[in-house]
Amino acid sequence: MLGTAVSMALGVATTVAAERVSHVHVGDRFLKTIIEHGINGSETFRAMIARLDASPIQVFVGCDATMPERLSGRLNFVSSVNGVRYVQVAVRCSLSFKRQLSFLAHELQHAVEIADNAEIADADSMESYYADVGFETHSGGVHRSFETDAALEIQRRVDHEMDEKPARADEARPGERAPAP
Repeated sequence: MLGTAVSMALGVATTVAAERVSHVHVGDRFLKTIIEHGINGSETFRAMIARLDASPIQVFVGCDATMPERLSGRLNFVSSVNGVRYVQVAVRCSLSFKRQLSFLAHELQHAVEIADNAEIADADSMESYYADVGFETHSGGVHRSFETDAALEIQRRVDHEMDEKPARADEARPGERAPAP
C-alpha cells in the first residue's frame, strides 16, 4: 500500500516536472506547433527559449493579421513589474510555416536582448537601447523601429539548422501547400 502511494506520488511529481512552465506564452495552436518544431529542430532556437525561461521576462507570442506589409514580425514592450519585463511578439499570419518560424526566432532574439539588459524598463528605454546598439529601420508614429545584427544572425542560423531537417507534412496553414520533402 505504501509502495503504491509512493509510486503514485513519484508519478505525479514526474508529470509536473515534465510540464515545464515557460516564459514564452503562445495562445495560437498553429504558432505553438511552429515553436515546438523550432525547439525540436534547432539547437539555437531551443537555447533561446531556455535562456528566456531563465530570465526575468514574459513573452506573449501571437499572430497579427493586420500587420503592415513592410513588417513580417515585431516586438512591443508592454510593461515592467517588480523587475519582470513583459513583451509582445507578433508575426504576420499570412507567412508560411517556415517564414513564421524564421521571424519568431528573430523576434525572440530581441526578447533575449531585452532580458539581458536590466536598464530596459519601458518603451522609451528600449528605444534608447536599440538606438545605441542597433540601426534604425523605420521612423514614424510614436516610436522608431530598429534592427540588430544579432537578431539577423539568429534568424539565419535557425533557418540553416531547420533547412538541414526534413520538411513536415503539416508545415502549411490550411489552404496552403506543404513544402516538398
